[in-house]
Formats: sequence, structure tokens, C-alpha cells
Amino acid sequence: MAASLPKTGLRPPPPRAVRLGGPQEAAALVDAWPYLDVRTPEEFKAGHVDGAINVPFMFSTPAGMAPNPTFLEDVKSKLQPGGPVIVGCKSGRRSAAASAVLADHYGDILDVDGGYDAWVSAGLPVVM
Repeated sequence: MAASLPKTGLRPPPPRAVRLGGPQEAAALVDAWPYLDVRTPEEFKAGHVDGAINVPFMFSTPAGMAPNPTFLEDVKSKLQPGGPVIVGCKSGRRSAAASAVLADHYGDILDVDGGYDAWVSAGLPVVM
């Protein structure tokens, strides 16, 4: 017979959600949620969402793209874990992978569908 656990009245925390949203949805949240830009520093310098925080998920090297081995630690040093975050890259691939890494550490995550390219195509403001 299995022992039963005592009832404490405590509920587990709600599951954290990663969801895909368009640039218009991200723009509507950007004043309340931090925008994490996971593109390379070079891409970020060429143009970015105003107020975005740049923590590269990958680095451009002479041999090609290489993962940022300290990505999660770098993000935690800039954004308080547990809160919501908007995650964007150039077109959506890196932000999807970055969002998966962040999912266990942050609250709601909005992964920008189409990334920075979609943001620009939607005519939303950027800093050059």
C-alpha cells in the first residue's frame, strides 16, 4: 500500500508558456515586457527594437555560427528570472531555440514570429 502525501493546500506553480506571436502583438507588449534580442551583436548594431536587450544565442565566427555557451547565465544577469519576456531574432529560428532554453526560467514567453524581419516589414519602429 502506497503512503499518501499530506494535503498542504499548496498548488504547483502554473506551467510556463512559450507562444508564437506576431510583431504587432509583441509591439503591444513591449512597454510592459522586456524585449530580448538574441541576434548577433553585429545584427543588433545594424538595427533593433527600441529598448531591446541583446544577448546572442549564437555568435558569428570565421567557421560559421557557434552557440553562446553562457547564454542562459547572460540572460539571467540582465533579466530577472520568473517574469515574462519577448524573444526575437532575425527570422524566428534562433528565437524559437532560445525560448525553449528560457522556458524553465521565465514566465510567459512570446516568441516573435518572423523576428526582426517581420517587425520591420510591419512598419514598426526600430533604432538604427
